[in-house]
Amino acid sequence: MEIFKLSLLLLTCYLLPHHVAAMPDGPPARACTSLRPEHPETEQTGPSLVQLDGIGAMYEPGNTFQFTISRPTVPFKGFMIQARASEFGFPFGIFIEQNDGKQRTMQCQAADDTLSHMNNETVTSVAVQWRADNIDAGIPSFNFYYSIVQNTNTYWVRITSDPIQVMRPTTPPPPVAEGDVNYQLVKVHGAMMIAAWGLLAPVGILMAIFYKVVWPSGEWFYSHIGIMVGALVLTIVGLIVIIVHAGGAWLTTTPANVPHQIMGIIVCIAVGVNPILAIIRCDPNNEWRSVFNWTHGTIGLIAGEGAALAAMMLGLHAFQELPGVYRDRVHAAIYMMSGVVGVFVMVLASYNLYDIMFRKYLSLDPDEMGTSSSVPGNIPDKPFYSRSNDEEETEPSRDYPLRAGLGIGIIVALLLLVFATIGLVGSA
Repeated sequence: MEIFKLSLLLLTCYLLPHHVAAMPDGPPARACTSLRPEHPETEQTGPSLVQLDGIGAMYEPGNTFQFTISRPTVPFKGFMIQARASEFGFPFGIFIEQNDGKQRTMQCQAADDTLSHMNNETVTSVAVQWRADNIDAGIPSFNFYYSIVQNTNTYWVRITSDPIQVMRPTTPPPPVAEGDVNYQLVKVHGAMMIAAWGLLAPVGILMAIFYKVVWPSGEWFYSHIGIMVGALVLTIVGLIVIIVHAGGAWLTTTPANVPHQIMGIIVCIAVGVNPILAIIRCDPNNEWRSVFNWTHGTIGLIAGEGAALAAMMLGLHAFQELPGVYRDRVHAAIYMMSGVVGVFVMVLASYNLYDIMFRKYLSLDPDEMGTSSSVPGNIPDKPFYSRSNDEEETEPSRDYPLRAGLGIGIIVALLLLVFATIGLVGSA
C-alpha cells in the first residue's frame, strides 16, 4: 500500500509541471524571441499542415494585411505569430485583435507586435489583421514567423511564411546628395567622444598605470583625476547632445546602430561605477586595496576604454550609412581611429615590455651589473606599478624612456585624432 502511495505521489509530481507548462491562456513574455512553447517534448520537424490563407507577396506600408492561420485537417490549440525582417530579428508592426474569443495581442518589443491564442480551445482557423505604418528603408522584405501547438507533446516552432516584398512609393523622392543633410549634433557627439576616449581617457589610464614612479610625490594622481574628470564631462555632454538629436530617445531601432548603442551603454555603466569606487576606496595600506586596484583598473581599461574604442569604431561605421554623408571622409576617420587604437595598444605593450625586461636591469649598481651573467637573470618578478609600499622606487631620472614614450604616443595619437575629427566634421 505504501509503495502504491509513493508511486502515485511521484506520478503527480511528474505530471504537474507538464500541466503548468501548457500555458492555456497564451504564451509567456519570455517566449517572445524563441517563439518556443514551454512544453516537455521537442518540436516536430515534419510538415505542420498549417497555411496562411490570403497572404500576399507584396505589402505597402500603412495598409492592413488580412489573412487566416488555417489548419483544416487537424485542429490546433495554441499559436504565436510575429512579423520579422530575419529569423531572430525584432518584431515590428501591430496586430489588430479580433473579438472572436480565440486571440490576444502581446507586447514583446512594442505594443501589439505579437499575436497569440487566449485559451486552449481547439480551432481550425484564426483570422489575422496586421499593419505597419512605417518600415525601415533597410528592410526590402520580411516574413511572418509563427509557432503552432496541436497538443502538449505535438508542436512546431518558428514556421516561416514566404518572403513578402515591401512596396515603396512608385515616385520616390529625389536622392539626397552627399553633404545635403545636417548632422551637426551627431558630429558634435562624435567629436566629444573622440576627444574623451581617444585622447583624454587613454592618457589618464597610462598616467595611473606607469607614472607612479615617474612622479612619486603624487603628481600622477592629480593628473589622472584631472584628465579623467575632463573625459567624464565630455562624455556626459556628448550623451546629452545625441539624446537631443534623437528627440529624447535613448535607443533607436536602426539595425546598423544597435552595436554602437550596446557599447555606449557599457561605457555609461563604467563611467558611473568607477568614480564611485574611487571615492569609497580603502586606505593604501588596507588588505583590500589590491582588490580595489584590480577592480577599478579592469573597469576603466576594459569596460571603459575598450568598450569606448569599440563604440567609436561602430559609430563611424553606422554614420557612413546615413544619407547625405561623404563616405570617403568617414572612411578616412575610421582609418585614423584605427591608428589611435593601434598607438594605445603599442604604448601599453611597450611600457609593459620595458617594465618587465629592463626596469630592474637599469636600477642595478655597476658592480652588480658586472657580476650578472645575463639580463634575463635580473628580470623583476612583477611590474613596477604593482610594487608594495615598502619596495624601493626607481629614481625619476631613470624614467626618461617612459616620459619620451608617452610624449611620442600622445603626439602621434593627437595628430590621428585631429585628422579623424576633421574627417568626421567634414563628412556631412
